[in-house]
Amino acid sequence: MKKVIVCGANGFIGKNLTKKLISDGYEVIAIGHSFSSELLNNKHIKTYYVNELDLIPHDDYECFYHFGCGGATGSYRTDYNLQLKNVKNTCDYVELCKKLNCQRFIYAGSINQVEANETLSSDPSAGSPNFIYGISKLIANYMGEVLAKQYDIDFITVMITNIFGENDNPLRLLCQTAKKLLKKEHCSFTAGTQPYDFIYMDDAVNQIIAVGQKGIPFKEYYIGSGNIRPLKEYLIDLANYIDSDADLGFGEILSNTKPLDYSKFDIDAVKKDTGYQNQFTFLEGIEKTMNWYKEVFCDSAV
Repeated sequence: MKKVIVCGANGFIGKNLTKKLISDGYEVIAIGHSFSSELLNNKHIKTYYVNELDLIPHDDYECFYHFGCGGATGSYRTDYNLQLKNVKNTCDYVELCKKLNCQRFIYAGSINQVEANETLSSDPSAGSPNFIYGISKLIANYMGEVLAKQYDIDFITVMITNIFGENDNPLRLLCQTAKKLLKKEHCSFTAGTQPYDFIYMDDAVNQIIAVGQKGIPFKEYYIGSGNIRPLKEYLIDLANYIDSDADLGFGEILSNTKPLDYSKFDIDAVKKDTGYQNQFTFLEGIEKTMNWYKEVFCDSAV
């Protein structure tokens, strides 16, 4: 049986990635701070807490998927001690790959690292504490690449955009908006003219696995739907699906964030290098996620 390592296996992306790998016939070494019963009770998953890395056996591992960076939402983004720890952990995991003789390392980059870099490069005074997370992701990315090159490990970055699906963080934009729409509450947004891209979880993990199997070493792969359009259009689609009479307050929140230039990404790289094509539109993903939204935000399905 093929074997891989997934760090952060109990997180939003990590758990979905692990489940898909299992269904594809892999045995997974799962690393995390905690584990759900779903992971603990699966015979194809061997769990190791972050303080048990020395217990992981040497084996023929196909790939190390690093989705174990903490503090991606809320006030944790501004916690520099936590974010510096994420940088060190990334380097330690590359070292672990060397020790275990795992030849491929997939790093979960973030669109936030691009936003922070672009904003601060053009105007250093425009920095905000929320950029601490993005900066740490950028530094971890660079340092991990340097170490991997030194150890002859194939390092590949998957640049995560806006993944959504069941069991998402309730603090994220689509979840917060769905909650207000379901409860008939007023929604306030920026003008919503900034370009955005949302991808449903099933497509995202399939892209990530495809990159793990066929991606070119030291290349960055954009993980998204490729359907770049104004954020306002996505939010209107969501509102029309849940409540077509919803009151959407575009322009009620001011934003000084520099819009992301998606032209800097090779949007089609995953398809070109691996052959994988997305299977779900935004609305199809919303439809698959809707029962979970209702269960979480309305106490019971409606």
